[in-house]
Amino acid sequence: MNRFALSALALLAVSSTVRAQEVCVTGFVMDKFCIDRGALLDPSGLWPLSNADVHTVHCLIDVESCRMSGYEILTEPIDDEGNYTRAVELDSMGNDMMVTFGKEVGNCTDCLTAPGSIVAGLRATVKGSLDPDHTGPIPRLL
Repeated sequence: MNRFALSALALLAVSSTVRAQEVCVTGFVMDKFCIDRGALLDPSGLWPLSNADVHTVHCLIDVESCRMSGYEILTEPIDDEGNYTRAVELDSMGNDMMVTFGKEVGNCTDCLTAPGSIVAGLRATVKGSLDPDHTGPIPRLL
């Protein structure tokens, strides 16, 4: 066997043993549009990282720019200013699942139930593997 073939086999053996870290995270759902603009759309103007508990399901689900931007899960504040921690961002499948969940339990125009009980402060528990190839500042959940 030549040196190239041995190197390829060694690389294959190493890559097959590397596994993505499994995580389970519970926290508030926040859309990336509101985070990136530095202010909630609803209720208007509030800093998103310290007001996740009042962020409306209407904003998360009904507002297209918010829904299409994707979601993150914010965990309890750890800094002195009361800002929630940006724990994980969801991948496209997770975003789709979050829209379905929001429509099922939320009180919004596009919600599936008549109407759900959660108006603001949507919380969720997400479970999955961290994307080992993601290089962004917030870990991505697969």
